[in-house]
Amino acid sequence: MKKFIEIPMEVLMRLTDGKCVKGSLRRDKKTGSLLFRAYIGQKRQKDKVVCQLENGWLKESAQRYKFFNSVKKDL
Repeated sequence: MKKFIEIPMEVLMRLTDGKCVKGSLRRDKKTGSLLFRAYIGQKRQKDKVVCQLENGWLKESAQRYKFFNSVKKDL
């Protein structure tokens, strides 16, 4: 048995570039044909470096400040 699946052009372009596409396969209620709907992922903004410290850094994200410190064992 063969089934035809409708795939949008954006998804097809990503597949031809060799990238992975996550989504769901559904049956359209009106036409009854199979339809692939790709998940729309959100791109995360990079953290902004607030201060570069001697032994680490302080970064700011959308929801919090991130502090990293690395000290040698000699101290």
